[in-house]
Amino acid sequence: MTRYYLEVRYRITPIDATDEHTDAMMEALSNEPTLIDPDVGANLHYGMTDVCFVVESKDEASALRAGLVAVRSAARHVSVTVTEGVPDLENVMATVRPAGIPDAYLSARSGYSPESFADIGVQPRTPVHDDPVPEVR
Repeated sequence: MTRYYLEVRYRITPIDATDEHTDAMMEALSNEPTLIDPDVGANLHYGMTDVCFVVESKDEASALRAGLVAVRSAARHVSVTVTEGVPDLENVMATVRPAGIPDAYLSARSGYSPESFADIGVQPRTPVHDDPVPEVR
């Protein structure tokens, strides 16, 4: 099994219910056994909710399916039992990618040297500073 990192975005109506919805979603997703390290964020101005997590699956399609089922189930449960907000689960945006890249980034941010990227097969980018910085007047 491979770990995949997923991001799912959907909208809550009315917008005023977004804050309460995200709090309830975090609690609901924390109890979901298929999700690893879930996190919920929101844009309270537009009512957009972002859910990020990791799942273990055999391929990207299976990971996306398992993740969407868990998020839709939790969002519907939360909207019926806890909040007045109604999630628009028909217009969901979702991305999926292998979880190794975020792990490498986090490892590098926590004090590992750039050489440690080679251990997991990732080549770090070196910044290019050939272009002069324009003067601001």
